Parts: sequence; structure tokens; C-alpha cells
Amino acid sequence: RLVALTELALRYLAAYAPARPEDFAVWSGVKISEVRPLWQSLTDQMLPVDVEGAPNWILRSQSTWLESLESQPPVLRLLPRFDTYLLGYANRDNLIDPIFNKKLFKGGGTISAVAVLDGWVIGVWKATPKGKSLELTVEWFENQPDALIPAIEAEAADFARFLARPVTVKIQQP
Repeated sequence: RLVALTELALRYLAAYAPARPEDFAVWSGVKISEVRPLWQSLTDQMLPVDVEGAPNWILRSQSTWLESLESQPPVLRLLPRFDTYLLGYANRDNLIDPIFNKKLFKGGGTISAVAVLDGWVIGVWKATPKGKSLELTVEWFENQPDALIPAIEAEAADFARFLARPVTVKIQQP
């Protein structure tokens, strides 16, 4: 069991880091009392990082990648409903301002599709059929600069290519 849990924790961190033992416990369903000693046994393979003043962990192998992010331009992505990015943590305060949780979590277990800028959820989106095409509507939580429109259009173009349908973009500022 320990070998399997160790492998699971390492794979979890490869996908979800930075993360905390509590995040892994919630994601995996393993009791925190079992996760804490497991996490401690992995410290030689992990590095602590500060996320919004809270200690989190990454794999040592991710440190070069993390350092390279400082010189990268901002990245905007449109993630689908129920994307695993939103499901891997006990607390999503590092992903979304809690005042917008109601826009993300509509009730009944529904999780909205989201617009993410450099890992931070900045809005929700939906695709509505309009004849043979789709209208992709992005609703920002807070005013966003027009400079993000080309990134949204690029994501919409990928969406259109995947669905083999034309897609138009509509932006809603608050």
C-alpha cells in the first residue's frame, strides 16, 4: 500500500503542484492521518514553495519549469466544465477569488467552464449553438483589458477547429 500511495502522491504532484497534503487527501480520498507521514517521507523529492503566504509543495523536477514562468508572457486558457484543474484541491482560494465562487459553482454539483489567466480563474464561458455555428460568450468577473481578446480568439479558434464549426466570440464585462 505504501508503494502505491507514494506513486499516487508523486503523480498527483506532477499534475497538480503546487499543492498541500490536505489537497492530496481530498483528491485521493486517503485520510489525512495517513497522508501526513507519507508527505514527510517524500520531502527529499519535493521543494516547498510559498503560494499566497501558505506553504505548498512541488516536485524538485518542477523547479526549473517554475523558474522559467517568470520570463513567460501571460497565458490565457478556456477550460471546460468539470476540468480537473478545478477538482484537485481542498481549497480553491489559490485559483479563484472566493467572492466569485457562486459564478463557478452553480449548485447541484455543476462547475462552470472557466477562463484562466496564469492559473487564476478570471471568468466563466459558455458555447451556445447559433445555427451551424457557435457563439462563445466569455463573462469576466472583473473588467479585463482588451489586450486579452486575441488570446480568447485563439482559444475560440482551437475550439472551432476541434468541433469543425465556426465560432464567434462575445465578451461580457461586468
